[in-house]
Amino acid sequence: MGYILIIFYIVLFIIFLLFISRCFAVLLSKLMSLILKKSITVDYVGFFSLRNVSISLDTGSLALDNIWISWRCFNSNQEYPMVLHIGEMSIRADLAHGQKVSSLAHEAKKPKKSQGSLVKNYIIPTIRRLVQILGLKIDSVTLMLLNATGTDSLLHISTSSISLSASADDDTVVSAKLSVSKFSFKLLKSIDQTVSCNTWNLGTMIATLQQKMKLLILLALRT
Repeated sequence: MGYILIIFYIVLFIIFLLFISRCFAVLLSKLMSLILKKSITVDYVGFFSLRNVSISLDTGSLALDNIWISWRCFNSNQEYPMVLHIGEMSIRADLAHGQKVSSLAHEAKKPKKSQGSLVKNYIIPTIRRLVQILGLKIDSVTLMLLNATGTDSLLHISTSSISLSASADDDTVVSAKLSVSKFSFKLLKSIDQTVSCNTWNLGTMIATLQQKMKLLILLALRT
């Protein structure tokens, strides 16, 4: 009888945790949607982790299956104190619709003098602090662009095993190192009801691509 009662309390506790997680997911979805002015949904909130994050954009959508943070205190081989991990990232967009939206947005926007000061005084120092403690790893990225090269065309780009690390060399320069193991490029286009396909897959040409690019990004913005 005692074991049955213990199992009952464990099951009840798990149900309570799932309920709390769902409540946090709903609250986080509403809060992020309010801040970013976009439709955002989160299915699950865990311990420094999110699952099934979906963002509706003006011209398409962005979907992330898993997001979590790993800590160096639990993994001594980790280079940074924190590493942001993203599982599968899927981006879909309609460029034909995007051109109309971007043109309208460009007409509506007016340059603000205070934006340069905000970027220089707050955003750049924040980025410099983050790159010292945070790394980024993405399992795979899939990009699908409809009407990328004209009507009835589809551009499909996929990458896997993406790793990004950076360091602040000085007050104005950030050195970033990007590693990609596989890159695939496909272009599908309909011509007179026939479909032609051009594929460029570096993964089949090279067993493992481990090119590391060092990018120097000048972050000094003058107001």
